[in-house]
Amino acid sequence: MKNSIFFKIITLILNFIFYRILTDNLSSNIFGELIYLFSISLSISILSNLGSDTIVSKLHLKSKGDDFFNGNISYNDFHIITLIIATISSPIISIIYGITNIEQIFVIFFVSLTLTNARVFGSNFLSIKKYFFYYFFSIFGFLLFLVILTYFSSTLFNIFLISSILMNIFLGIINYKYKFIRIGIFKDLNKINIQKINLILSKTYTLIIILFLAASHELLSQYWLKYNFGYILSGQVAILFRIASLTVIGLAALNLTAYSSFNKTSNIFNNEYNEEYFKILKISLFISLPIIFGIFLSHKFILNWFNLPLNTEILLSLFILIIGQFFVVCMGPISMAMTQFNKQKVFSIFYIFGCCINVILLFSYSVISEFISMPPLVYSTISYSLCFFSINLIAFVYFFYNSKLKKI
Repeated sequence: MKNSIFFKIITLILNFIFYRILTDNLSSNIFGELIYLFSISLSISILSNLGSDTIVSKLHLKSKGDDFFNGNISYNDFHIITLIIATISSPIISIIYGITNIEQIFVIFFVSLTLTNARVFGSNFLSIKKYFFYYFFSIFGFLLFLVILTYFSSTLFNIFLISSILMNIFLGIINYKYKFIRIGIFKDLNKINIQKINLILSKTYTLIIILFLAASHELLSQYWLKYNFGYILSGQVAILFRIASLTVIGLAALNLTAYSSFNKTSNIFNNEYNEEYFKILKISLFISLPIIFGIFLSHKFILNWFNLPLNTEILLSLFILIIGQFFVVCMGPISMAMTQFNKQKVFSIFYIFGCCINVILLFSYSVISEFISMPPLVYSTISYSLCFFSINLIAFVYFFYNSKLKKI
């Protein structure tokens, strides 16, 4: 538990440093564009990795060997299928998010493939508790390469392309030691068939929906702001999300330990799991409260750090996001519990509902602003916080009410 929190804090600090460097090295408009393209690529990788955090963790924790789904799909099959899905979905999702420039579509294509490759590979480190490599391949490693490249190039295409190459080279070096991916994996492409892909999608589609929509809530705000008001506001909201994420640092880190705690033979939520759940909730609350107090005391320094203006719009937006994230912390590791105790289908429904509400609220801005005038940045953070909190609250009530009924 201590290691997961330690590495979560370290990676969060590094991400803060990376964002600071990016805002220093790039104009506000270019920074907003970079983060938007990166966010789309990240959402595609989350969609394409098919819930590998959960699937690969169960593979190791339950000692099933190098096989998934009763021996029908090996880890290498699984890895190839994720890359196939990333290849197919990348241009489609790019267009959905308003990207029509060929160069930008190509950037999203190779970055999403790189992130998918890295995230599926990195999920192997979760169950063996190598948290540094898990976080490195999840996101902050790619950000590190992006930051380095901004010192040598001001062209986004070159920055993204070379970062992708470096990330894959580093993955190959680490794989030489751990050997998670078999050498010559792509020679098995001809062995992948539609039946295998259908099998894996039938087993993982609920996780895909949950994880993709979880990433899309934040991306929707960026899209709406970029489409209506430009890349500057889109970049600002991305930074505010990063600052507010400090509030859930304890819960995010402890969710990693929940993989080991909840991924046991029993799929029934018993008293032992109940105690573990509320233990995680209490610790994450204990961590969140002083962090919120610290942000309150040092908000001017933090905003200056990211080169954000100290105006009412920025301050109010940050306050709304922090309150929303804190309420999520109050629900505890509900997303982990829902996905680990066979409640994925109903949880995916909650996420679809929340995403629809978020879309409706955002695209009703012109109507609502006639009655209640508010800046677009503030409005987008209200929409995000309301929807994300609602999803977690509904899931919390459903999960514990359902668990209580089973005990009667």
